[in-house]
Amino acid sequence: MTICTKKRNRPVPLVRLIIFLLPLLLAACNRTEIDCIPLSDDVPILTELPAKLKKSHLKIIPTEKTLVAERVVWFGLYYDGKRIAEKLEWESSDTDVLEFYYIYKKQGLYNAGFCRVPKKVTVRVTCQSVTVKRTFKIQSANRESGLQILLPEPREFLQGDKIDFTITYDGKNVTNEVMTYYTKHPEEPPLVYIFNTESKNSNALFCKTLGITTHIVTMRNDDTVFRTVTIRDEPPPMRIQIPEGVVFRPGRRVKLSAWLGDKDITETSEWEVFCARNESRLRAAELTDEKGEFLCMAKGMFFAFARYGEHTAFATIDVTK
Repeated sequence: MTICTKKRNRPVPLVRLIIFLLPLLLAACNRTEIDCIPLSDDVPILTELPAKLKKSHLKIIPTEKTLVAERVVWFGLYYDGKRIAEKLEWESSDTDVLEFYYIYKKQGLYNAGFCRVPKKVTVRVTCQSVTVKRTFKIQSANRESGLQILLPEPREFLQGDKIDFTITYDGKNVTNEVMTYYTKHPEEPPLVYIFNTESKNSNALFCKTLGITTHIVTMRNDDTVFRTVTIRDEPPPMRIQIPEGVVFRPGRRVKLSAWLGDKDITETSEWEVFCARNESRLRAAELTDEKGEFLCMAKGMFFAFARYGEHTAFATIDVTK
């Protein structure tokens, strides 16, 4: 009788142990097996961080299972499956392989990883003095994306250059249908400017700062691509000169001059104006019939652009009230 009792009671502790350990095992599996979380998924946001983070509960998760060269992938830091939406310290072990920038999307602030070349790279992120890392292998692109940014080659330009480019999707021009960005660090002024020329269904890139590398980024649905642009570290031969002490106000005409070295080429240059969007939706300025002269129309920013043969130059002008 004693033996039967022992045989009957022996499985009971084991069952209880399995029931107790099962949730822990499942949670551990969930933390280790999730390789990617697509951006379209409804992922809960961690609205309030715990007072003390547990490193084992943190994980770096990209939006793509496979990282591909010349594509953008979005990275998130997750705590027990919830995305930490605040700005974090992201680092790449090699920025020539993978480089990080923050970009706002409909789902909030995301860290964009620009995958440059196929190679292994380690990603580190710090949150509340806790640092986690994960190593990724960037694969070679086995096919081109249907989304393309068409830029002149080679993609190295001079300060003052205006570069016309278009965006296509499966061969169709979609420049006016997609959002286009350029990368910059928050503490730095803009390195380039991009204007959409709706009438021509193209974009214009203005190269502003010497010796910098930036990226043009465009997104359509879940596809994001980028192209790298370098502004060569050498002075431009052509420049636009603004009269000293002039103030640009609505209703005022201002005459600019264009120079190629010491030669005044104002009258032989082709002039254009590009206006940034402003609150009134009025154009900040327009060209008059006189070469290099602009009529200020409304408060806002505009670019005075001049072309002389193969040379180009622009000036950034603010119209104030």
